[in-house]
Amino acid sequence: MEIKNIAENVHDMLSKIEKDVLRFLLLMLIVLFGCKLTDGWFAWLLAIIGCGASLYDKVNITITCYVILPLLIYFSPVLVAGSQLGIAARIGPFIILLGMLLTSATKLSAIIRNRKEDFLPIGWLFVYSMIAVISSVIGWMPLISFFKILNFVLFVFGLIILSKLIQASNDELYQMRVILLGLVTFIVVGSVIAYYIPSIGYSMLVSKAAGWGKIITGSEVSAQEGYKLFNGVMNHSQSLGIILPLCFGWILCDMLLVERRLSRLHLIVIFATPVLMFMSRSRASLLGFSVSLLMIYCCCIPLISFSTKIKRKIKRILYVFLACIVTCIIFAQIHNKTLSKWIRKVDNLETDYRNVGESLTSSRMGLVEYNRNDFKLNPIFGKGFQVMNWHEAAYREKRISLLSAPIEKGIIPLMVLGETGIIGFLIFVVFLFSFYKTCIRKRYRVLLCSFTTLMALNMSESTFFSPGGSAMQWTIAVIGGFTLDLLINQEKTVDSSFPAQDKVLN
Repeated sequence: MEIKNIAENVHDMLSKIEKDVLRFLLLMLIVLFGCKLTDGWFAWLLAIIGCGASLYDKVNITITCYVILPLLIYFSPVLVAGSQLGIAARIGPFIILLGMLLTSATKLSAIIRNRKEDFLPIGWLFVYSMIAVISSVIGWMPLISFFKILNFVLFVFGLIILSKLIQASNDELYQMRVILLGLVTFIVVGSVIAYYIPSIGYSMLVSKAAGWGKIITGSEVSAQEGYKLFNGVMNHSQSLGIILPLCFGWILCDMLLVERRLSRLHLIVIFATPVLMFMSRSRASLLGFSVSLLMIYCCCIPLISFSTKIKRKIKRILYVFLACIVTCIIFAQIHNKTLSKWIRKVDNLETDYRNVGESLTSSRMGLVEYNRNDFKLNPIFGKGFQVMNWHEAAYREKRISLLSAPIEKGIIPLMVLGETGIIGFLIFVVFLFSFYKTCIRKRYRVLLCSFTTLMALNMSESTFFSPGGSAMQWTIAVIGGFTLDLLINQEKTVDSSFPAQDKVLN
């Protein structure tokens, strides 16, 4: 009885958005464990539910299934795994999308044609995809390129449809915010919990060791001294490191511009995120975090309709937050040269004779040279979309397939030049110009900030054109930013009205 009373008191203390986020987190756990227990077949059930919901015009359920499905492959295999998971996570969203098109074709057509509504300014990516087709004809492996182009085009088309669906009513917009807030909370808070469950938090290193024929446990990894990579609830430390700046920027904007109060949930995520960034050892994460803070400070805070007093208070909070981070970094550096080890990615500084510039760029110089060689071979059209010279032989020897052909070229400007040449590069520049011009004209402040952070992250870990590597990034940065901008521009919050400005952030 006492436990029940405590649960009821906690429930009464939570706001509506917090209660709905808790329900979403419970759903996430059910989906993850369901996939784990059924060898991934549960993901197909999620696709069927999403498709069925679209048949009966249950937009909230459709959106939830459509967003969750492609993100399952990013989480630790300890939480979710199975032989069917990868296939279902890639094909499932297209099944739901097909259901949406078949059952709501007339409505969607009317929505898409209505230019008065808000829209994602990513249409020029379809033009870039056409250039990619031409480039791939004379590229390293046209078959793989064509499949990846189709995958990317369907992914972008799905994002556009999703951006239209969430404008159908306030309920859909609110549901999208719940999904994003729940997803960000799951990644950050879940990763904090995973630190105390090493089999999850260090599952990447455990899996790598198993691949080398060495059996170790997460506890053994956690007990090791020195350099080790933390992956939290994600499947890789870089996956965690790359997504965290986007999570941080999104939830900070959500608190400042939509929630407009110092929410417990938001503050927990905001203060935990920098710690997790450091634990992931991702230098790209530091770059993304810096760009995110700078963009929010320059583009969002000066333009929001707060009083001068409130703006000063927000800036003071940010200054205190940054001062805490800088102080911790200084003390850590003095104690055991933590920052130097992080930047150089070594644990023994005495044996590392590289300068700082070399240590920052050495891991990417091979990719830089590869992209330069591709560009030199065909400066006009490049050597094909998302392929490398060894793909042809590997595909012929059945070491890779159309679904599993890997790609990692890093540094997005060089990748675009190497893959689609000067023509593709110019089209991509036009896309960026059009995107930023639209964001400024339509006052998509959060989208502008989050997309810029996404581009900064792709200067190191370039997965921009790979839905299998960037679906979560696009979801939080692009759909997430767009959702907040819709709420802000239409002056909506979870309770359909903003709190009075003289009471916010107290």
